Formats: sequence, C-alpha cells, structure tokens
Amino acid sequence: MIELVSAAILLGLTLSFMVGPVFLILLETSIYQGALKALVFNFGVLISDILLIALAFYGSEQLLSSVAGNKYVYIVGGCIILFYAAFSFFRKRNIDVRSFTIQSNFSKNFFKGFLINFLNVGVLAYWLTSTIIIGNKYAFQNTYMWLYFGLTLGTYFTVDIVKILFARKMRQYLTERHLKRLNGIVSFVLGVFGTILVGKGLLLK
Repeated sequence: MIELVSAAILLGLTLSFMVGPVFLILLETSIYQGALKALVFNFGVLISDILLIALAFYGSEQLLSSVAGNKYVYIVGGCIILFYAAFSFFRKRNIDVRSFTIQSNFSKNFFKGFLINFLNVGVLAYWLTSTIIIGNKYAFQNTYMWLYFGLTLGTYFTVDIVKILFARKMRQYLTERHLKRLNGIVSFVLGVFGTILVGKGLLLK
C-alpha cells in the first residue's frame, strides 16, 4: 500500500511539472484572467482525465488501442488545436492595463481545459498504458486502481493550485508587452503540438 501511495504521488508531481500546452495555458489563464478562472480551466482538465481513465479502465483494450492508433483521430485533434493556436495568436485581447484582466466566462474556461486535454490522443494512450501496468500489478482491483489514480490526480490538482497562485503573484511584475509575449509562446507551443499530432496521423497507415 505504501508503495502504491508513493508511486501515485510521485506520478502526480511529475505530471504537474511537465511543460506542455495545458501547463502553459494554465499559467497564462491565471495571469490574464485570475486564479478562479484558471482553477475552472484546471477543473476541466481534471474532469477530462477522469473520463479518459474511466474509458481506459472499463473500455475494451482492443477498442482503445484502435482509437489511439487511428490516424484520423490524430489529424482531427491536431487540426482543432492548430485552429485554436491560430485564433489565440491573432485575436485582439481586451486587456485592462491596471489589472491585466481579460473578460471571459467560466464555462468557456472549463470547456477549453476539457477539450485541449481530451483531444490529445497521447493522454488517452498514456492513461491506457498506466492502467495496464498498474492493473497487472494489482490484479485490476477497483479499490487499488482508483486509489492510485485518485492520489495521482489529487496530487496533480493540488500542485496546479500552487502554480496558479504563484503565477497570479507574478502578475504584478509583468507588463502588457510581457503578457503579449507569453500569449505568443503559448500559441507557438500549441501550434507545434497540433502539427506533431497531424504529422503522427499522416504517418500512420
């Protein structure tokens, strides 16, 4: 049990510090829109992770493997992310210079977090692999499996809250120029990420 708990917490810490689209958008949202809306974005990511884990755990391994290996899933997901990257880069932001707050709504942030994470086929493949490895070790017992993933996601979400609050504190040192540069970096990373997904899809037979 101690081994399971420590492994889950370690995985949660590792995932929370992996630099990717979700990581950067989380920081950007916290700086631009505030901690609460960043938390809503992160909650969308969390819900999508729970759904993907449930699919990986209860779904057919053959079916999930075929989805993860389907080139059209990669291409469509990549194109959607590319579209969002372009939209994010070229849109005009309504910034309050005094507070750097952009007008947005909670549902938009939730679905943005949910979709960006859910459309990443690599996330499904990762949770599927984790389910198989942990399942084989603990005989696919529901208690052990959900304890492991619950601790992993709990650790991940807790560390993300700390990151949100830290990014919010950093806002006072940033100028509008810095924020625009951050938006450019996030859009670029999303563009690269989407291109990689499309490229993977085109390479699959």
